[in-house]
Amino acid sequence: MRRAGLIITCFTLTSVFHAALILPEEVSGYTSHAPIHINGNGEFTAANGVTGGIGTPSSPYIIEGWEINASTERGIYIRNTNAHFIIRDVYVHSGILAHPPHSGILLSTVMNGQVENSLLTDNIVGIGLRAINITIRANTFTSNGITIEGFSLEEHNTHTITSDNLVNGKPLYYYKDCTNLHIDGEIVGQLIIVNCTDIKVTNLELSDPGASIGISFSEDVSVTGNTVSNGFGGIGLGFSTNATVFSNNIENSWVGIGLGYVNNSTVTNNRVTSNSRYGIHFEKCYGVLISNNTLSDNNISLGNERSDNITIEGNTVQDSDYGIGYLSWISMLVHHNNFVNNTIQVLTSSGSGGTWDNGYPSGGNYWSDYTGIDLFSGPNQDQPGSDGIGDTAYPIDTDGQDRYPLMSPIVPPPPENQPPICSIQSPMQDDTISGVPTISGTASDQDGTVESVEVRIDNGSWIEVTGTTSWSFEWDTKTVPDGEHTIYARSFDGTDYSTEANITVIVDNAPPQGPQQDWFWISVAMIAVTVVILLLIIIILLRRRERIEEEEAPEKPL
Repeated sequence: MRRAGLIITCFTLTSVFHAALILPEEVSGYTSHAPIHINGNGEFTAANGVTGGIGTPSSPYIIEGWEINASTERGIYIRNTNAHFIIRDVYVHSGILAHPPHSGILLSTVMNGQVENSLLTDNIVGIGLRAINITIRANTFTSNGITIEGFSLEEHNTHTITSDNLVNGKPLYYYKDCTNLHIDGEIVGQLIIVNCTDIKVTNLELSDPGASIGISFSEDVSVTGNTVSNGFGGIGLGFSTNATVFSNNIENSWVGIGLGYVNNSTVTNNRVTSNSRYGIHFEKCYGVLISNNTLSDNNISLGNERSDNITIEGNTVQDSDYGIGYLSWISMLVHHNNFVNNTIQVLTSSGSGGTWDNGYPSGGNYWSDYTGIDLFSGPNQDQPGSDGIGDTAYPIDTDGQDRYPLMSPIVPPPPENQPPICSIQSPMQDDTISGVPTISGTASDQDGTVESVEVRIDNGSWIEVTGTTSWSFEWDTKTVPDGEHTIYARSFDGTDYSTEANITVIVDNAPPQGPQQDWFWISVAMIAVTVVILLLIIIILLRRRERIEEEEAPEKPL
């Protein structure tokens, strides 16, 4: 277990990285330069590393060719600018060595920038954005990645971030303004999703420093069955609604699961361990259920700041510096959790309050350091006979107590079955098809096995297809008229069906023009020529006849 104490734990992440850090090798082709800090358009100068340009769209400022050690200051820090600029071919490294650790490149309150073809290595964040209209392409991130911050949508979805950015050798994917997005089992270095609906992220393994899943300004989100480790943030959701974070494994990150400004969502059945700051952290959230998670060996396993209508139930919180820490809430219900061997079970801010039990006889929480006895029962614990609830309250702070502490640990119920997921990979939406195309897709089930997959066309009957996790179906499109048709697919795990996936395609089986059509038009042309020739012959004959008649006619007398 770590030592308790906020001053010490503030540097836990840095200490972890120190232990595992391999210092970057010398990279040739760069010129050493001190950290570059620019505040306002007027500071784009040669002294601040600018090598060309005048800040216009056609001639942006250029910062290129530098090697910058970020162990003493942020490597490149640009703020409060709207001039056009490009950072390219730079190598920024070693920010993780600072106390606290530094970003490689940080753009704050900035517009119209580009970062390309650069190396970002061993920083707490490779590129940090609180900006608008930034292009990031063809960069190589090692042991760090990208973070996007800001309270407005345009600070998140106005960027261009291409998949030729590599995080620890794997592609960085940035999706924005989309619907019906399903990412299942792909090779990903870092995943960022902004302003999307109907999102499913399943079965990803991100295990390198800098790896994370970040989703913001989105709704109807499911993040299930993923493994994220060794990153700055494991799974992060911000400004989102109707999200489910289920059955993920997050460890050795700065924050395991982070929620900010998230409403009507659940975080359940996750394993969150050995995270240097928070296991699960939620800030300014509303209507969030945190249930049946296992949290262990974190600095602060559960952290709640200024959130409302929060329920924390059925979790096991153990072997951490703080079970729940830095609490500040409007309304929060905490019951039927196991708090086991945490150095400090609960750390609250003054007057934070909260409700720490579910009333009698339901009870409160199990506390491993509770020293009370169970001789009595009843709402006031004054009736003869034990009831599995301590006879005295467990104190939380000056404003809160668990009135009905449990004498034995809670055994969490088995999780409810989670429906499988199904997607159609081919054909694509609005494709034109003909003949007998192959309809194919994938299916998965985070808490079981996909038993079958079915397809139907329009309002027809469901037809079981070949395969399960990878499936296909041969469709004879000649059985339907030409035009638009909708293909539906669903998977079944033995208990529940998935949500139906669907795409609309255009069937076009009009016969192609071939030799028969050519002969038809040739025949038409030949007939037309024949008719013309016949007409010409008739005209010639008629004129010849007229001349003969004129020659044979008797001459009129004088």
